[in-house]
Amino acid sequence: MRTTSMMLAVLCGMVAMTAGVATVYTPKIDPKKKTAVILANGKMKAEYKQYFSFLEKSLDVEYLNGDKKLVLKAYEEYHYENVIVFGNPSGKLGADFIDFVDSGRNVMIVATDEGSKATDFLTDELRVAAVDCGVEFTTNIVKDNFADSPTVLKADNFVKSAPIVGSKPLSAVTFKGVGLKVEIDNPLVTPILSAGKTAYVLEEETFGTVYGGNVALVAGLQSRIGSRAVFSGSLSMFSDKLFAQNGEFVKRITLWATQQHGILRYSDIEAVKLEDGQEVRDGEMFRIKAHIRFSLTIEEFDGEKGEWVPFVTPKDDPVQLEYTMIDPYVRADLTQKGTKHTTDLQAPDVYGIFKFVVDYRRTGYNPLVIHHQSPVRPLRLNEYERFIVAAYPYYLGTFSAMAGFILITFVFLAQGN
Repeated sequence: MRTTSMMLAVLCGMVAMTAGVATVYTPKIDPKKKTAVILANGKMKAEYKQYFSFLEKSLDVEYLNGDKKLVLKAYEEYHYENVIVFGNPSGKLGADFIDFVDSGRNVMIVATDEGSKATDFLTDELRVAAVDCGVEFTTNIVKDNFADSPTVLKADNFVKSAPIVGSKPLSAVTFKGVGLKVEIDNPLVTPILSAGKTAYVLEEETFGTVYGGNVALVAGLQSRIGSRAVFSGSLSMFSDKLFAQNGEFVKRITLWATQQHGILRYSDIEAVKLEDGQEVRDGEMFRIKAHIRFSLTIEEFDGEKGEWVPFVTPKDDPVQLEYTMIDPYVRADLTQKGTKHTTDLQAPDVYGIFKFVVDYRRTGYNPLVIHHQSPVRPLRLNEYERFIVAAYPYYLGTFSAMAGFILITFVFLAQGN
């Protein structure tokens, strides 16, 4: 048993040498990401001038005609970080949008809101790309017979996610266009804006009807690697005529779609031993039952300011830390103190190769997954208690035997004389 403990202690020491360097994760943030905007026709730049001016402030925008083939990469190098398809292109783009998203880049597809059949709103090529992302464009426009105009909706059913729509209340969005059907069992897809209870879409081609909150007007996908795809059923929602009403909302979803909002990074991971409330830095291998203070820095990228700012967690939804060896032995909430997120915990009475785990996944944010190794060793020979209370009966038995031996010896010698 003693030999096994010594061997494990040596192994823990070897692991600790590799665990002493804190991991730093920083997503790729370009000052101005190159963005391709595919226009259905050349007149659109005048009709959507305010929205395009907003794009050009934070992105390197290149406008392309929708009647030509879109070349996303050459020699395994991508030309763009973002692609925005604005309206229904007249030609076949021939681009693999799924591969583009899988590479960590972003796509935004906006359907035209005028037409009489499905392909008038959006081409089959783009519809298939949306279906691959868990979103299906309807074949007809959304209607609400209780509205002032059946085809013009006032929608205010926003997703409850600060990185996507902001923390401040938004005014109702004026919407005219086709709806979206979102895969309910797909955890990566989120309806960003949904229709009201009285809205509906009559699917003439499939002889079906989609009602109320099941009709999404804008939806978003965030992949497991953090890339994003946003789909909107209305082009007029972005127009200059409605920009006074819809401007804040379309800005928000664009910033999120192009990874300028909802991006988290971490740094300065540190685990130190606590002795009498004081931090003691002597490596990151702890003995069993040691008191530990764990801390790290989490920051969020602000695309409007172009800088990293401290990430503020909601009071009712803090970041959680787990101290695991296969299974969690300790689970605790991290408390925010300035830019630091910290907590105090006690190592379990089990030695082995442990690790600190943070797995923070929230709607609108990129996944924040951290694994930081920190082994736990058994007590050294000089760290055990010298006199253990539970061993007092054995101490008493030992001294009783010694006293009895001395007494018997004395009696035996006395009788001999």
